[in-house]
Amino acid sequence: MASLQVPRAVAESGHGIPLWFRRCLNVSVVTREVQVAGALVRYRMWDHSDADGVVLVHGAYAHARWWDHIAPWLAEDRRVVAIDLSGHGDSAWRKRYDLETWAREVAIAAEAAGMVRPLLIGHSMGGTVAALASAIYGSAFSGLILVDSSMGTAPTNAPLPQRDRALVGSKTYATLQTAVENFRLRPAQDDNVEFVLRHIAAESLRCADETWSWKFDPRTAIRDPPSQAVLDRMRGPVALLRSEYGIVTRHVRDELLARLPDDTTLIELPGAGHHSMIDQPLALVAALRTLLAVWPHTVAGADRS
Repeated sequence: MASLQVPRAVAESGHGIPLWFRRCLNVSVVTREVQVAGALVRYRMWDHSDADGVVLVHGAYAHARWWDHIAPWLAEDRRVVAIDLSGHGDSAWRKRYDLETWAREVAIAAEAAGMVRPLLIGHSMGGTVAALASAIYGSAFSGLILVDSSMGTAPTNAPLPQRDRALVGSKTYATLQTAVENFRLRPAQDDNVEFVLRHIAAESLRCADETWSWKFDPRTAIRDPPSQAVLDRMRGPVALLRSEYGIVTRHVRDELLARLPDDTTLIELPGAGHHSMIDQPLALVAALRTLLAVWPHTVAGADRS
């Protein structure tokens, strides 16, 4: 078990860091790895039960550490896993990427963690990956929460142009401080919680040859859209957490609700941008904890198939 400390980039930011955030970063967590289709996939696990739990799936260009200050709130009485999809975070890179392989990574990591029908929570692109895992692997998962995920229907969620991908992916910085200051969210949003943003930025970087670079593989943007036929097989219950200023506009929301199961739960996060774990983290926690409380069967291995 490893005990996390507040990163230097956060501690030196000059902003007050509240007790709740410091406590989250000091909750015991283990890092494990599993081989999936020839690539090493790493995941982080907060372990407070034998098997029941939740799998957290990050969005494009992100990683498991985006959930560092969210997962401990969900792990008080359950096992929580946050995965680094291949090409992201500390997982290996592949020659090519597709959503179905990422869905397989989620399923295999959950099984390796000893979880019994966990609930899936996916942010943005991670929502599509989680939905595919739910559709493909059926009874392996007990429910799905989409966090401002457009499921490929929102144009603002499109991949970066190839030239911009190469430019972003190849950038290097002389110091961690400079790199953190150049961290940018896509899409951009206002009112971010600064200490959360800086923590995520610092954990998005690796150091080699005394220079800092971003962990994600720019080629992860080259992927086919999800198959609607596959997505139509996703299992319930399903909830959509829509951010007021996110990529799921009211029009996209209505399109999604028409595609999702009829009993889908809709929760609106007022004032939140697309990256709600960065600008409205406690509101996101409250919404997720409420869903877990009213869906007890989704974290107890009950069979809804």
